[in-house]
Amino acid sequence: MIELLFTQHGLLFLLLIISNIVDWLTGWAKARISKSENSTAGIMGIIRKTGMWILVFVSFLLAYAFIELGTILNIDMGMAQFIGWFTVLTLIVNEVRSILENLLECKISVPKILVRGLEIFDDKIDDLISDEEEEK
Repeated sequence: MIELLFTQHGLLFLLLIISNIVDWLTGWAKARISKSENSTAGIMGIIRKTGMWILVFVSFLLAYAFIELGTILNIDMGMAQFIGWFTVLTLIVNEVRSILENLLECKISVPKILVRGLEIFDDKIDDLISDEEEEK
């Protein structure tokens, strides 16, 4: 099991776990610095992180279902894995953006290229999603 984390794909899951932890820690530090610590907010953060992992599970489950259906229908649905990996990538970007926002609110200098680069990437993801919704 531990070897899975050090494969090419496992590293993406490890990156998501690490970004979850760092986001939680920087959020806690931000709340402490601003003297706005709140156990309810902390619990909601844990619930959101749990929901994030449920979303990852469901996205890969859906991809698996499409691939299996494709096998039954003799249609190549291998691209369905894109659903899961796209979800993981989107969540990593969101977590890193949250980390940077927390650091900024803690008065820690963050290179503008990081903040702007992630904003551009996030905008591209949003554009891709909205383009698909408009086509429907």
